[in-house]
Amino acid sequence: TKGLDWSPLQEAVKRGNSEILQMLIDAKADTSYPPPEASYFRLPTTAVINGHEKCLKLLLKTNQFDLDAQDHGATLLMHAASKGQDSIVRF
Repeated sequence: TKGLDWSPLQEAVKRGNSEILQMLIDAKADTSYPPPEASYFRLPTTAVINGHEKCLKLLLKTNQFDLDAQDHGATLLMHAASKGQDSIVRF
């Protein structure tokens, strides 16, 4: 994204490109980026906010994310509920 230092992982998640995301995960890309203290949303939160359930599921399979952890003041469930992402709230 112009003006931001986004990683290929962030771009794939933001755009909902689960095929590219899977390729990056398979290539051992660092899915923990950005760190929790960064100004950017973490990858699972980006997936939730943009309604990309398939990307979220791929990220959660890496077992690197705490579902109860807060990202910018809310958990994944809270972000999903606030964005009306019913299918994400249900799983």
